[in-house]
Amino acid sequence: MSANITQTIPEYLIDLFQVQFEGRLEEAVLKYSYCIDFMVQNGLNVSQKELYNYALKSREKAIKMKGPQRFGMIRGPIPMIPRHLLPQYTMMGTIGLGFNYRDELKTNNIDWSEPGTENLTWTSEQFGELLEKIRNLEKAQTINEKAPFIQYASDIYLKDVFDKYSIENLDVVIIGSAKPYYEAYVAFRGGRPTTIEYRPINSNIEKLKTYTPDQIYCLDIKFDAAISYSSLEHSGLGLYTDWLDPNADLDAMRKIKSISLQRYLYCRLG
Repeated sequence: MSANITQTIPEYLIDLFQVQFEGRLEEAVLKYSYCIDFMVQNGLNVSQKELYNYALKSREKAIKMKGPQRFGMIRGPIPMIPRHLLPQYTMMGTIGLGFNYRDELKTNNIDWSEPGTENLTWTSEQFGELLEKIRNLEKAQTINEKAPFIQYASDIYLKDVFDKYSIENLDVVIIGSAKPYYEAYVAFRGGRPTTIEYRPINSNIEKLKTYTPDQIYCLDIKFDAAISYSSLEHSGLGLYTDWLDPNADLDAMRKIKSISLQRYLYCRLG
């Protein structure tokens, strides 16, 4: 895996944005300018000053646009589905509709969240505890004993999956993590974990890299394998301040493919 930050907007970003935004120029400009800012913060010496200034001015103009629906889009969480999105969310009225308002940024696991903020905090000590639990879990499974610790019901299959498809020395991305359980599992199996999570993560865990979705698409990074648990299916519902989009789950899978090698293992656990 390599993060190649160049002095110009890489061609792969242009292709990605053209697909991602489907002609929504203003939103694409916002994304471009965010990427430029992100690259500058990571030591990029921007040479294309005209492009940089244009992106910043375009972003300022877009942010000042009045009304709740910039670019025809709305950020969640909101208590009601907008009327114009109801047909898509309900597949043209063919599925039932229930009401269950949730703001996941306010319902973090307290052991892994930073009080008073939307950030997550992951420590090497907690990571070590997870590694020990995973070690005991696999030991029990090896001798057919009852598992002493299971994070999720599907965890009992992980040993068989990674026995058949080794991730040793591979770059593995974990999509959506409230705590680094699967990151620990990847590390235990000799892989190199990277996390993509809506919430910023403060971590002192060695060799674990973390990014937000916006950040990861600013970098030229490819992964050998991807793991997702209870993440993709709620993309576009606004639970984590993401844009409301009935097709966001499909878009998320396309994005995962765009940052994955041609031959890769994708493991959706729930």
